[in-house]
Amino acid sequence: MKVVADEAIKDDIPVIMILPIERNIEVPKEVMRIDSGMEYRARSVPLIRSADAVVALGGGAGTIIEILLAYAMGKPTFILKGNGMSSDLLEKAFPQYVDERNVAKLNFFNDVKELAKHVLSVNGNKGVEERFG
Repeated sequence: MKVVADEAIKDDIPVIMILPIERNIEVPKEVMRIDSGMEYRARSVPLIRSADAVVALGGGAGTIIEILLAYAMGKPTFILKGNGMSSDLLEKAFPQYVDERNVAKLNFFNDVKELAKHVLSVNGNKGVEERFG
């Protein structure tokens, strides 16, 4: 996530980090830092609850937990696949929805630019074409 945060800062995109108790890390001065006091999995609840949309760039159990939380909370969820991580397997198990409630569609992408276009279109964000045309 460091790469994502660094790139966002370069483009003047606000970055907020909700940090778990297990990590005492330095963050760039441009970052709004929230020391949650929670272990990783507990920290995922306020992280996902406060999001307008959730983007998973690949990961293991923690990422999968966050994707499932996003689904349960009805958050638009965008998953980059093809990175060789456990989250790549989610599309086989849940091609669109996690269960019969169809709370929120899981959106899978092979291309990061295509994923970005869809994420930035959530809530009618403007300027998507100029940035990712």
